[in-house]
Amino acid sequence: MANAPVLLLIFNRPDYTRQVFESIKKAQPARLYIAADGPRKGNEQDIQLCAETKAVVEQIEWPCEVKRLYRKENLSCDFAIIDAVNWFFSFEEYGIIIEDDCKPAVSFFEFCTVLLDKYRNDENIAMISGTSFLNNRISEKYNFFKGDFMYTWGFATWKRVWKDIDFYKKIDIPAAEKSLMQRYDHNRLYVEYHIQILRNAEKEPIVYWDYSFFIHNLQKGMVGIIPTVNLISNIGNSGTHFSDSKSLLLNTVIQEIYIGADFSETGITLSKSQKKKIMKTIVQKIYPVGFRNRMYFLKQRILGFFKK
Repeated sequence: MANAPVLLLIFNRPDYTRQVFESIKKAQPARLYIAADGPRKGNEQDIQLCAETKAVVEQIEWPCEVKRLYRKENLSCDFAIIDAVNWFFSFEEYGIIIEDDCKPAVSFFEFCTVLLDKYRNDENIAMISGTSFLNNRISEKYNFFKGDFMYTWGFATWKRVWKDIDFYKKIDIPAAEKSLMQRYDHNRLYVEYHIQILRNAEKEPIVYWDYSFFIHNLQKGMVGIIPTVNLISNIGNSGTHFSDSKSLLLNTVIQEIYIGADFSETGITLSKSQKKKIMKTIVQKIYPVGFRNRMYFLKQRILGFFKK
């Protein structure tokens, strides 16, 4: 049973929400917060789907304190999430945050619970992620790593981290690119992927909340915790900021992780080679290897060499 409070973010996707909620039911958190964005103005389909989605999360059959934030009007993805997490942290000092398309392993909740407590006063740790994107377990000896990866497809954090971020301030992209290149050892392919998303965000009225979170913590020198097995699968084939239904980052295999009595002691800082292995795995998922992508890889390596 997971003791850390859980915030579930929902909107108009009852089928995805049902799959995610099944894992929450099995974890049985003692405190559950549910935040639902409202239907978009003039969208009759949204009215029906939002109602169906809220009906899914009414089936709470275990002892649980529940708080709900159901909006009548639509705030849009980023504003809704920022507002919901602010609401969550008006009650809690730490917790697990999960969107309606991030299907977790059941052990994800205990994984976060143990490590939220262990690192609650460690100001070098920004968050705990359930996502690793790894195809296979990266280590047989360790269960989690501390490093420069802060994936928010299913994560946990502390109020002290969240309240320190100005989500309404545009990211300085040149400064972000410099920070990314330094932290990711001039891996041009990996950095270019993130920079392209930031460039897309520049066109929006607010920068993407997850990138504000990621870049802010990166520039402060903070690190995240990732499991040695993947505990989250993003099952959403469409979304506000991610609509590539063929992406290999989606629908990844999830595994359970054993949480023993000494679990909190089974972590280590990522080595340089392990860090490179993770980046290589992600780049290969972003750019499936073919002739055109091989040429792209070569071009980016050459550019990266001259920018070092």
